[in-house]
Amino acid sequence: MKMRPNHFEKAIACLEQRRESLIQQLKQEGAGAALIDEKAEIDTAIATLQFCIHWNILPTSPTFELPATGDAFGCYRLFELDENDVIRRPCQIAGEDVDIYGGTVVLRYG
Repeated sequence: MKMRPNHFEKAIACLEQRRESLIQQLKQEGAGAALIDEKAEIDTAIATLQFCIHWNILPTSPTFELPATGDAFGCYRLFELDENDVIRRPCQIAGEDVDIYGGTVVLRYG
């Protein structure tokens, strides 16, 4: 995997600093519900930013939502195409065809 620029390093550093402050407050004051909730929210925010760094996702990354299919049980299936748009084979992960349903948000990468 190629190295990706860390667009969120300052934000993560601020969140980690606040997280450490909360941990110290929790040790001194006890487990107040508001402090626990804030720490959990910060943990989620840090994990989200780390996920975005790993996959090089930015708020400006182009995305689109797949429309609903014409059938209540319908889905979209991914296929590998050759240079002439002829289906070569279905895309599989762990031996399973990749099916995607209406409402799925797709991120255009690269």
